[in-house]
Amino acid sequence: MASDNVKDLTGRDQGPEEDDPEEEEEEEEEEEEEELVDPIEETKEKCSEGCVDIKKKLDDCTDMVNENRGRPGENCADELYAYIHCVDACVSRVLLKKLK
Repeated sequence: MASDNVKDLTGRDQGPEEDDPEEEEEEEEEEEEEELVDPIEETKEKCSEGCVDIKKKLDDCTDMVNENRGRPGENCADELYAYIHCVDACVSRVLLKKLK
């Protein structure tokens, strides 16, 4: 049978182990933090559905560059910026409404 007594470094009995109130508070805070969910990720997913046309252009450009069908040195920066702008504009509108 295990003893609930705590021993010091010399092996002497220090009495029963007591729960540290600070540790309990920290554990409760950690549990509360785990329950919090950042709404931006869910909002980004929903907003990306509204930017399908721009995403298709980005995907087509990416495929073209990866398959070397474009001009040398060509990249998809403009398409990427357009897609990010589309998603971010939607996200900012949605999140600002939640803040009001």
